[in-house]
Amino acid sequence: MSQPLHLKYRPQTLTDLVGQPAVQTCLTQAIQRHQIAPAYLFCGPRGTGKTSTARILAKSLNCLSHDGPTATPCGTCSTCKGIVNGSALDVTEIDAASHGGVEDARELVKTCQLAAAQCRYRVVIIDEAHMLTSQAQNALLKLIEEPPARVVFVLATTEPHKVLPTINSRCLSFEFRPIAQSVIKRYLAEIVAAEAIQVGDSAITAIARLCKGGLRDALQLVAKAALLDSETQVTAQDIYRMVGQVGPGELKALVTAAQTRNVVDLMQGSRELIETGHTPEALHLALLEVYHDLLLLLEAPGQNHLLTSLLTKQQLQPLAQNTDVSHIYQALDILEGAERQLRFSPTPQPWLEATLLKLMPQPAQSSRQPVRPTTRPTPDAEPSLAQAWSRVLDTAQPKAKALLQDYCQLSHIDLARGVATLVVDSAKKATLTKHKNKVQGILETAMGQSIQLTLVFTEVDPDHDVELAGVTG
Repeated sequence: MSQPLHLKYRPQTLTDLVGQPAVQTCLTQAIQRHQIAPAYLFCGPRGTGKTSTARILAKSLNCLSHDGPTATPCGTCSTCKGIVNGSALDVTEIDAASHGGVEDARELVKTCQLAAAQCRYRVVIIDEAHMLTSQAQNALLKLIEEPPARVVFVLATTEPHKVLPTINSRCLSFEFRPIAQSVIKRYLAEIVAAEAIQVGDSAITAIARLCKGGLRDALQLVAKAALLDSETQVTAQDIYRMVGQVGPGELKALVTAAQTRNVVDLMQGSRELIETGHTPEALHLALLEVYHDLLLLLEAPGQNHLLTSLLTKQQLQPLAQNTDVSHIYQALDILEGAERQLRFSPTPQPWLEATLLKLMPQPAQSSRQPVRPTTRPTPDAEPSLAQAWSRVLDTAQPKAKALLQDYCQLSHIDLARGVATLVVDSAKKATLTKHKNKVQGILETAMGQSIQLTLVFTEVDPDHDVELAGVTG
């Protein structure tokens, strides 16, 4: 049976630790100065080296090839080998997900009262420490605060906020951060070369993006990529297809179809992606990242390190040349407004298709602003207040509609003179004052002409307790 890559290339010393320079430096200095804390808390995302570092610390404290703690354990003595394979008597590793009860904690307290049998230090590694029950953490509290001589605790967790503050404050805490993509790419390139895996540079870049800073996830993707057709080099498209991610080719085709107002390609492309297993939510997120990068290309040229989407700069460049900043801002607003409907609607696909259609630029509009008729309706066509207000609410986006419906009322409109008055609850005075121009734009779009809007503020209705947060107009 072959050894998994994430185990085969697991770091064995602090110098092997990947992408955690602060942790590496601090622990090395602590060991060299013999300033060993009684308890450590290692926290951070999965696959960033917490448990591996805990085992390295145990080896550094107990390596028999040195007279005392060392930052460079040999890895060949009986103690080092025992810690690696889990047979060391004085190094206890507990999975709190399955042994997190108070009885397990009490048994651990008894074990720690015994002197180390073979090693200098008795080391207790508690993985997934946040899974310990409150009673179990309280049972360990005194032991962690004042452990017996030469007993060291290492708690590893992805959710430090679930560890009791009384435990947290008694531990020396180290934060393991997501590993940079550039570091992961260099590391994977070395492994791919050592293992003679046919994975190209574009595929390595794709893996580094997909793993979200977790080295273990990256190695798992490399292992899966090695199982693909070995006669040809694995590409980024193969990786995206393997994990069910929207590929950069399909994504670029969708944005191009939207920019060129090609409705057929836009609808067919989105439906083919959904039929092949991509969710509307995933497609929405991918599009949001693309438009985010297009804005950065236009507003901050040369800052390539800020790009986050699946498309490279070379793929984004022609898309950026076919649009302008105002349309990108409009597209971002449209995507933001569609997020809630996609997330909570039982039928998200129609919402996605409607959103894609809205992303198309309006024809014959160089300024990207809505075209409004210059002619005014005749007095016979003058709508009533109720009809005018209904038009305004129908025109507004969901967030703006909720704000207008709950806190505003149209009290006067004269289309012949092009004026209107809006009564506003004083509770939203700051919001409506700030976004008056947006509200006026909604009113003008609904009425089809230019209108001068006047806001009149009134006191809060004590029986009206609707609370709306985060509305931007």
